[in-house]
Amino acid sequence: MNTKHPEPEENRPLENQIDDPFIIYAQLALQKLPKDLREKMINVSILVQDEPFDYQLKNHSQEQGLILGLYEGIPNPGKAFFYNFCLPDKITLFRHNILKIAAWKKKDLRELIAEVVYHEIGHHFGFNEDDLESFKTV
Repeated sequence: MNTKHPEPEENRPLENQIDDPFIIYAQLALQKLPKDLREKMINVSILVQDEPFDYQLKNHSQEQGLILGLYEGIPNPGKAFFYNFCLPDKITLFRHNILKIAAWKKKDLRELIAEVVYHEIGHHFGFNEDDLESFKTV
């Protein structure tokens, strides 16, 4: 009996593995990062959430506008050598806010998601808002 096994996930195109374009676009953005930079991303999860929770808005000023993404964790430069057995740092993309800005600014969704992902990765590597300001396009 010759049974054909499904193709392993890593050999299938990303678009055939996941239905959510936000996750696909975030993963494509990550794949475009240089390999050595990706390898330095230690213990990080990237999530997509419709709206920010109240606790996520707590430190966000209204003057900054809609919150498109959020990094929650300990930036890499602050992690000690013995940093282990910890929950992952978290990058959250806020779907509804990103869609609003993409429509309002007529910005390509894939590009905007990549920009938000890269911005939040910058926080993971220890950059603050002022450091990242010059890279913003929205």
